[in-house]
Amino acid sequence: MPPDPPPDVHFGGIYERDIDLLLVVELAANRNFLAWFASTCIGQPLASPTLRRVNRGIPSPDGETDMRLEVDDHDGSRFCIYVENKIAAAFQPRQAERYTERAARERAQGTWCKVAAVLIAPQSYFGDGNRGFDRRISYEDMLSAFRRGDSESRRGEVIAAIFESAIRKAHEGYDPIVDEPVTAFWADYWTLCSAEFEALHVPKPGGRPAKSGFVRFTLPGLPIRATLIHKLAHGAVDLQIAASDPAVLQQAVSGRLTEGMRVVKCGKSAAIRMEVPVLNAGRPLKDQEHAVRQGLVAAQALKAWAASNTDALGTLARFPKLQ
Repeated sequence: MPPDPPPDVHFGGIYERDIDLLLVVELAANRNFLAWFASTCIGQPLASPTLRRVNRGIPSPDGETDMRLEVDDHDGSRFCIYVENKIAAAFQPRQAERYTERAARERAQGTWCKVAAVLIAPQSYFGDGNRGFDRRISYEDMLSAFRRGDSESRRGEVIAAIFESAIRKAHEGYDPIVDEPVTAFWADYWTLCSAEFEALHVPKPGGRPAKSGFVRFTLPGLPIRATLIHKLAHGAVDLQIAASDPAVLQQAVSGRLTEGMRVVKCGKSAAIRMEVPVLNAGRPLKDQEHAVRQGLVAAQALKAWAASNTDALGTLARFPKLQ
């Protein structure tokens, strides 16, 4: 019998915790990836490393550590690695310093041959240098390492899709420094949405950088990879279909769009767009409240439209190269 066709795998949004869990599994189960990752973190080749312990989400009086690894090499050398993971979230005050201080406390114990504080993030996040960490590893480099070790299996395809989704998220241009006015706007936006627009769901925001201008709504249950985004400074709410072609999308939804909706090109994707007032996330929400509500009304309309037109959206699955 011929093999089953590969499944369509869709992600409603990738977060740091998703990458954390993926890394925990791969570091524990994939010896080739462990050897590459540990060697890169330490800055020296490890011949045959063994993962002795990995902890995720470790609280401490000076903040949380995303991951902590203990690795032994074949010659008895022992290493400790602290990992901070970022996709688009802003740095908190003294976050890099607190990681390096934890690493310094580990070094002072004399237990380890080497201790490293490592930042992992998409390449676009780093800017210049290591942002205060001992070393850095890009998502792009991790994706390449996975592909070298598993380029053809379905498991490898899913891992690659996860990293590619995270890299796309980072390419929106976040400046990873918390901006207080923008953070206040996002908090008020979340409060208004939660109180008055029950059909929509926005994850509760934390600190936001100055260029944080895309509000992503949870959008479950569609037969195709899509994202509902309020693009504040663009004056648009988009139902964005990943890696799709505007002509194909236009044909799929012909005769179904309602007033105010149109198909547009968005980079390498296409979207069904509704125009809304432009918003400035650096100004108080109370000064723009009516415009914010107009954006949320449009988002609610697009979400309802998507739920009512899953058959039309599902026809895009016939074009796998676009997904």
